[in-house]
Amino acid sequence: RNADIARMANNVKGRFEIKGFRALGVVLEFHGNDVEEGIRLYEASTINGKDVKKYGLEESDYDLWRGSTKLAGKKLLRIDTAGLQHMFGDVSISGYASLWKVGGAVDKKAQLADSIARESAVTHFRDSLKVVQRQGGDGGHQ
Repeated sequence: RNADIARMANNVKGRFEIKGFRALGVVLEFHGNDVEEGIRLYEASTINGKDVKKYGLEESDYDLWRGSTKLAGKKLLRIDTAGLQHMFGDVSISGYASLWKVGGAVDKKAQLADSIARESAVTHFRDSLKVVQRQGGDGGHQ
């Protein structure tokens, strides 16, 4: 459960990871639709859980919380496999965890990026890891 929650796009950890992806030059769009805009629209109730698919996102089974407040009817979102494949330009991606493997999509992007972009990405990814360590077992609910 906790590993699943850590793989979400609209919690603190996921937002740091999105910044890291952007730093590596990943265009976080799915067929012209910006992932972060999809998250904003969903959280503002402008689009529903089915419409997030247009942004390469999908609802999880986990409730969305902001601090200690549960957002009624909202779920944590994740970038779906088709979205990841499109954004990273890599059809071998089998899910979020596969991004992080040695020789995986993030590693490949990091090798292609300049040192400034890599340094920025590493900072964001470290910030993401600190969130998980600081928040402990239920860290995805932030």
